[in-house]
Amino acid sequence: MRGAADTAAPAAAPAFGDEGLALPLADLDGLVALGADVTGVEPNPDGGAWFGADARVAIPDAGAAVGAEGAISFWVEPAWDGGSEGDHSLVQLRDPQRWENRIQIFKNGPFLRFLFTDASGSESGVGTDIKHWAAGERRHITATWADGMTYLYVDGTLVGTNPYPGELAMPESTPLLLGSDHPGGVPGADAVLGDFEAVA
Repeated sequence: MRGAADTAAPAAAPAFGDEGLALPLADLDGLVALGADVTGVEPNPDGGAWFGADARVAIPDAGAAVGAEGAISFWVEPAWDGGSEGDHSLVQLRDPQRWENRIQIFKNGPFLRFLFTDASGSESGVGTDIKHWAAGERRHITATWADGMTYLYVDGTLVGTNPYPGELAMPESTPLLLGSDHPGGVPGADAVLGDFEAVA
Protein backbone atom coordinates (compact mmCIF):
# COMPACT_ATOMS: atom_id res chain seq x y z
CA MET A 1 0.00 0.00 0.00
CA ARG A 2 1.26 3.46 -0.86
CA GLY A 3 0.24 6.72 0.71
CA ALA A 4 -1.22 9.84 -0.88
CA ALA A 5 2.21 11.44 -1.24
CA ASP A 6 3.28 8.64 -3.61
CA THR A 7 0.44 9.09 -6.11
CA ALA A 8 -1.15 11.64 -8.36
CA ALA A 9 -4.58 10.90 -6.86
CA PRO A 10 -6.83 13.79 -5.89
CA ALA A 11 -6.77 14.61 -2.17
CA ALA A 12 -10.55 14.33 -1.88
CA ALA A 13 -12.91 11.61 -3.02
CA PRO A 14 -14.42 12.24 -6.48
CA ALA A 15 -17.99 13.43 -6.86
CA PHE A 16 -20.57 11.12 -8.41
CA GLY A 17 -22.56 11.88 -11.54
CA ASP A 18 -25.94 10.64 -12.74
CA GLU A 19 -24.70 7.39 -14.31
CA GLY A 20 -24.41 4.03 -12.61
CA LEU A 21 -26.46 2.49 -9.82
CA ALA A 22 -27.81 4.51 -6.88
CA LEU A 23 -29.59 2.70 -4.04
CA PRO A 24 -30.98 4.56 -1.00
CA LEU A 25 -31.13 1.14 0.81
CA ALA A 26 -33.98 2.24 3.09
CA ASP A 27 -36.35 1.28 0.24
CA LEU A 28 -36.40 -2.49 0.68
CA ASP A 29 -39.29 -2.81 -1.78
CA GLY A 30 -37.09 -1.09 -4.36
CA LEU A 31 -34.35 -3.67 -3.79
CA VAL A 32 -36.84 -6.50 -4.21
CA ALA A 33 -38.06 -4.86 -7.43
CA LEU A 34 -34.49 -5.14 -8.73
CA GLY A 35 -34.76 -8.89 -8.19
CA ALA A 36 -32.75 -8.83 -4.96
CA ASP A 37 -32.87 -11.62 -2.42
CA VAL A 38 -33.35 -9.62 0.82
CA THR A 39 -33.14 -11.17 4.31
CA GLY A 40 -31.86 -9.93 7.68
CA VAL A 41 -32.30 -6.25 6.73
CA GLU A 42 -34.53 -3.56 8.27
CA PRO A 43 -35.06 0.14 7.39
CA ASN A 44 -33.26 2.46 9.80
CA PRO A 45 -35.22 5.46 11.21
CA ASP A 46 -32.25 7.80 10.62
CA GLY A 47 -31.72 6.72 7.01
CA GLY A 48 -30.26 3.71 5.29
CA ALA A 49 -30.94 0.19 6.48
CA TRP A 50 -29.71 -2.12 9.21
CA PHE A 51 -27.78 -5.15 7.89
CA GLY A 52 -27.37 -7.85 10.53
CA ALA A 53 -24.48 -10.29 10.73
CA ASP A 54 -26.78 -12.82 9.01
CA ALA A 55 -28.01 -10.34 6.35
CA ARG A 56 -28.27 -11.23 2.71
CA VAL A 57 -28.97 -8.70 -0.02
CA ALA A 58 -28.02 -10.12 -3.40
CA ILE A 59 -28.84 -8.13 -6.53
CA PRO A 60 -28.46 -10.25 -9.68
CA ASP A 61 -26.89 -9.07 -12.94
CA ALA A 62 -25.26 -6.00 -11.40
CA GLY A 63 -21.96 -6.19 -13.28
CA ALA A 64 -23.07 -3.57 -15.79
CA ALA A 65 -23.03 -0.97 -12.98
CA VAL A 66 -19.23 -0.85 -13.03
CA GLY A 67 -16.76 -0.47 -15.85
CA ALA A 68 -13.03 -0.60 -16.56
CA GLU A 69 -12.90 2.63 -14.54
CA GLY A 70 -15.36 3.45 -11.81
CA ALA A 71 -16.20 4.04 -8.18
CA ILE A 72 -18.32 2.70 -5.34
CA SER A 73 -19.50 4.95 -2.52
CA PHE A 74 -21.65 4.49 0.60
CA TRP A 75 -21.78 5.34 4.28
CA VAL A 76 -21.56 2.89 7.17
CA GLU A 77 -22.55 3.22 10.82
CA PRO A 78 -21.20 0.06 12.48
CA ALA A 79 -22.37 -1.67 15.65
CA TRP A 80 -18.72 -2.72 16.20
CA ASP A 81 -15.59 -0.83 17.19
CA GLY A 82 -12.90 -0.71 14.52
CA GLY A 83 -10.39 -2.49 16.72
CA SER A 84 -12.67 -5.45 17.43
CA GLU A 85 -11.81 -8.92 16.16
CA GLY A 86 -13.77 -10.46 13.33
CA ASP A 87 -14.72 -9.65 9.78
CA HIS A 88 -17.82 -8.01 8.28
CA SER A 89 -18.77 -7.73 4.61
CA LEU A 90 -19.85 -4.32 3.36
CA VAL A 91 -19.83 -4.75 -0.45
CA GLN A 92 -19.13 -7.78 -2.63
CA LEU A 93 -19.33 -7.58 -6.42
CA ARG A 94 -18.14 -10.98 -7.51
CA ASP A 95 -19.04 -14.40 -8.81
CA PRO A 96 -18.03 -17.02 -6.21
CA GLN A 97 -16.98 -19.35 -9.05
CA ARG A 98 -14.43 -16.87 -10.47
CA TRP A 99 -11.30 -15.35 -8.96
CA GLU A 100 -10.90 -12.62 -11.58
CA ASN A 101 -13.10 -9.50 -11.96
CA ARG A 102 -14.10 -8.95 -8.35
CA ILE A 103 -14.52 -6.04 -5.97
CA GLN A 104 -14.74 -6.53 -2.21
CA ILE A 105 -14.98 -3.95 0.59
CA PHE A 106 -15.00 -5.35 4.11
CA LYS A 107 -13.81 -5.11 7.69
CA ASN A 108 -10.92 -7.51 8.27
CA GLY A 109 -10.08 -7.40 11.98
CA PRO A 110 -8.79 -3.87 12.70
CA PHE A 111 -8.58 -2.96 8.99
CA LEU A 112 -10.94 -1.71 6.30
CA ARG A 113 -9.97 -3.45 3.05
CA PHE A 114 -10.73 -2.77 -0.60
CA LEU A 115 -9.76 -5.80 -2.68
CA PHE A 116 -9.77 -5.41 -6.44
CA THR A 117 -9.01 -8.29 -8.80
CA ASP A 118 -8.71 -7.44 -12.47
CA ALA A 119 -9.50 -9.60 -15.51
CA SER A 120 -6.00 -11.14 -15.40
CA GLY A 121 -6.65 -12.42 -11.86
CA SER A 122 -4.12 -9.99 -10.32
CA GLU A 123 -5.28 -8.79 -6.91
CA SER A 124 -4.67 -5.22 -5.77
CA GLY A 125 -5.33 -4.60 -2.11
CA VAL A 126 -5.79 -1.30 -0.33
CA GLY A 127 -6.30 -1.25 3.41
CA THR A 128 -6.37 1.19 6.28
CA ASP A 129 -6.23 0.85 10.05
CA ILE A 130 -9.65 1.53 11.62
CA LYS A 131 -8.84 0.84 15.29
CA HIS A 132 -9.92 4.41 16.09
CA TRP A 133 -13.45 3.83 14.73
CA ALA A 134 -16.13 3.73 17.43
CA ALA A 135 -19.43 1.90 17.23
CA GLY A 136 -22.27 4.20 16.19
CA GLU A 137 -20.03 6.68 14.33
CA ARG A 138 -20.95 7.20 10.67
CA ARG A 139 -18.14 6.93 8.10
CA HIS A 140 -18.25 7.57 4.37
CA ILE A 141 -16.32 5.15 2.14
CA THR A 142 -15.37 5.58 -1.50
CA ALA A 143 -13.36 3.04 -3.51
CA THR A 144 -12.23 3.94 -7.02
CA TRP A 145 -10.21 2.38 -9.82
CA ALA A 146 -8.77 4.09 -12.91
CA ASP A 147 -5.62 4.16 -15.05
CA GLY A 148 -4.15 1.09 -13.36
CA MET A 149 -4.56 2.37 -9.79
CA THR A 150 -7.00 1.66 -6.97
CA TYR A 151 -7.85 4.33 -4.37
CA LEU A 152 -9.61 4.12 -1.02
CA TYR A 153 -11.11 7.17 0.68
CA VAL A 154 -12.65 7.43 4.15
CA ASP A 155 -14.67 10.55 4.96
CA GLY A 156 -13.35 12.16 1.78
CA THR A 157 -9.66 11.65 2.61
CA LEU A 158 -7.40 9.34 0.61
CA VAL A 159 -6.15 6.58 2.92
CA GLY A 160 -4.41 4.26 0.46
CA THR A 161 -3.72 3.35 -3.14
CA ASN A 162 -2.18 0.48 -5.07
CA PRO A 163 -1.50 -0.35 -8.74
CA TYR A 164 -3.06 -3.17 -10.75
CA PRO A 165 -1.63 -4.47 -14.04
CA GLY A 166 -4.74 -5.35 -16.07
CA GLU A 167 -8.28 -4.07 -16.57
CA LEU A 168 -11.60 -4.82 -14.95
CA ALA A 169 -14.01 -6.64 -17.27
CA MET A 170 -16.93 -7.38 -14.95
CA PRO A 171 -19.49 -9.71 -16.57
CA GLU A 172 -23.00 -8.23 -16.50
CA SER A 173 -24.23 -11.38 -14.75
CA THR A 174 -22.07 -10.65 -11.67
CA PRO A 175 -24.19 -10.34 -8.50
CA LEU A 176 -23.86 -7.41 -6.09
CA LEU A 177 -24.07 -8.28 -2.40
CA LEU A 178 -24.68 -5.38 -0.03
CA GLY A 179 -23.89 -5.73 3.66
CA SER A 180 -23.49 -9.46 3.07
CA ASP A 181 -21.55 -12.13 1.22
CA HIS A 182 -22.11 -15.38 -0.62
CA PRO A 183 -22.95 -18.36 1.64
CA GLY A 184 -19.85 -19.47 3.51
CA GLY A 185 -18.20 -16.05 3.08
CA VAL A 186 -17.61 -13.16 5.47
CA PRO A 187 -20.42 -12.38 7.99
CA GLY A 188 -22.81 -9.54 7.18
CA ALA A 189 -22.13 -5.90 7.95
CA ASP A 190 -23.65 -5.74 11.46
CA ALA A 191 -24.09 -2.06 10.60
CA VAL A 192 -26.37 0.54 9.06
CA LEU A 193 -25.48 1.24 5.42
CA GLY A 194 -26.83 4.04 3.27
CA ASP A 195 -26.60 5.99 0.01
CA PHE A 196 -24.92 3.26 -2.03
CA GLU A 197 -23.72 4.36 -5.47
CA ALA A 198 -21.73 2.58 -8.15
CA VAL A 199 -20.49 4.62 -11.11
CA ALA A 200 -18.98 3.23 -14.29
